Amino acid sequence: MNMKLANLATFFKKIFLIGIILFNHHAYSQSNEIPKEILDQYNDVMNYVKKIRTDEKFNPPEPPSFYIDYCYPCDKARQKKYVDDSAHFVDTYFAEERPYIKKGEAVLTYVRRALLRGLLPDTTYLSGDIIEADIKIAQKIQRKMTAAWDRYSVIPEKVHFLAKYMSELDRNMGIVGGESDMPDFGVLKKRDILATIHQITEAREKLNYRILLNTPFIFEVFREAALLELSPDEMGDYIGNYFSVSKFKFTVKTNASVIGPDGTTFMASLTGEDIYIAKPGKDCQLVWKPADTAKPKMVYALNEISIRIPKPQQPVFNGDRRYTSPPAKVKLDFCDDQKDRDNVHLYGFITGIGLAVENWTLNGRKYPGAAVLTAYAVSFPDTRQYTEMQPDDVPVNSGVPFGFYLKQKPVNEEEVIFDQRLDAKKTSPSPQHVQYGEITLKIEHVEKKVKPRTS
Repeated sequence: MNMKLANLATFFKKIFLIGIILFNHHAYSQSNEIPKEILDQYNDVMNYVKKIRTDEKFNPPEPPSFYIDYCYPCDKARQKKYVDDSAHFVDTYFAEERPYIKKGEAVLTYVRRALLRGLLPDTTYLSGDIIEADIKIAQKIQRKMTAAWDRYSVIPEKVHFLAKYMSELDRNMGIVGGESDMPDFGVLKKRDILATIHQITEAREKLNYRILLNTPFIFEVFREAALLELSPDEMGDYIGNYFSVSKFKFTVKTNASVIGPDGTTFMASLTGEDIYIAKPGKDCQLVWKPADTAKPKMVYALNEISIRIPKPQQPVFNGDRRYTSPPAKVKLDFCDDQKDRDNVHLYGFITGIGLAVENWTLNGRKYPGAAVLTAYAVSFPDTRQYTEMQPDDVPVNSGVPFGFYLKQKPVNEEEVIFDQRLDAKKTSPSPQHVQYGEITLKIEHVEKKVKPRTS
């Protein structure tokens, strides 16, 4: 809670503490006259309280917005804005009451110190009147907060701030025995949860991944909703809609064909699909991991493969048609201020049995071959894992000398968040040997956009 709001709430707690001292202190002795400064502040408070009207109309300023995206905990600019907006709300809305709150606090502090020293003011009206006045000021503040609630609680991102502060005021008023016209804690908490779920539901409808991927927060909100016994009908949503929101399908399509100095060509074409899960880490950067933890490798299907030699007889492929690679190194984020978080590194693939060579037959005899390795090492040579990448970023079994490094800022609020193509003629240091070569990577949300709910 903002410091100024916290001080405001703390003041009303002091009313309760002074009351305890007054009713339980018995060893009184007469003091000198009450200081003029204290009497002046007392009179100012009492004169102000006489002018308070219970039917007064208020014009509340806009309260701060509550952010629920996974980027916010690391966003210093927005955090500062929240603090500044909170201070503006207090300075603007409670500008009239704050001087009298301070004066009442000064009077109560004087009474408390006098009583603790065994001194009793000439009369007991001082403390009793000021406590009653302070309760009236507190009730006016509550009416002002209720006015703010009535105006802004229809805006979901404003509800959390209002509900939290009003709940604190309600608790403090209960301590001092004053009556409150504000909604009670249960109503405020329920409205807070429903407003937050509204934000989450809207994020799912729009595919706003900044909110949608904040899954720890989302599950906690629904847990609190369950404790309040809120039904799916009441919420307009339910937790089951969010079990798969962090899943993305990676679709890889690639082919390459190269020709050697003697006219021999090596060609291969592969495709692959894998599901990855994205979750925010402690540094507000997404951590991407394969969804199937039992089989963490990326899997490719060999569609075509050939070795063509300038001879009548041609080798025939009879090897493994399943290829694998280490999990992709994914650095994609939807936060605005993340640096170097807009790339995907796909490692080179080898056969499913862990070899870079293939089985071929020529004239009835078996020979090892390396069509895939040759075609892709010439088309997409990759030295990043040996030169630029940190050792911890490089899988142990990523020793094949090719790979694919694709860069793009992921697109928010779209089903396809990443769609990039590499052309081997532009990436190969030996384009004269490349007949053709490309790789495309498309990353799309597993779940499609849902139809917006009707209000």
